[in-house]
Amino acid sequence: MKISKMLPQFERESLLLIVTGKQEAVFYIAKDGVITKVTSFKIKTPKYSDREGFFATRGHGKTFVSGSVYESTKEKVRHIFLKVLKKHIKEIRAQHLIKKSALFCPGYLINDIMEVFPVSFRKSIVFSFRGNYYEEHPFQLLEKIKGESINPPWTKEGREILQKSERARKIGRK
Repeated sequence: MKISKMLPQFERESLLLIVTGKQEAVFYIAKDGVITKVTSFKIKTPKYSDREGFFATRGHGKTFVSGSVYESTKEKVRHIFLKVLKKHIKEIRAQHLIKKSALFCPGYLINDIMEVFPVSFRKSIVFSFRGNYYEEHPFQLLEKIKGESINPPWTKEGREILQKSERARKIGRK
């Protein structure tokens, strides 16, 4: 769909927008004034019975050992989600030339998601937003990027240089 003129147009380079929720993700590419949905996926939560995985060892009319090999559903779903996310990123990188990307994901998942990405792809992430933006319209995502690009985050070196120049101006030096 065509991007509104009030939003960034990405005329020189394409931008990959990666929007994730807890168990779902959608990917957009913005280029030359057009934003396109590339792909998406959703992981369903498995339903287990209460006693699934229960075991007991019996012999001579007695029970020796009993227990349950209970696997946390949340961890299993997160593992599957990250595995599928990695696969989709690999496919998108093979099909499209990606120089820059923006990541929209919940704060508690950001470290896990960043570990899944290849190092070369991590360097392409120029914007990172914490929160669940999965249901947001792509224009609202671009609006967040526009607001961030107007006030870019300073690096540690940039902040130090800025502070030194402000101190020098207060003293009377240029």
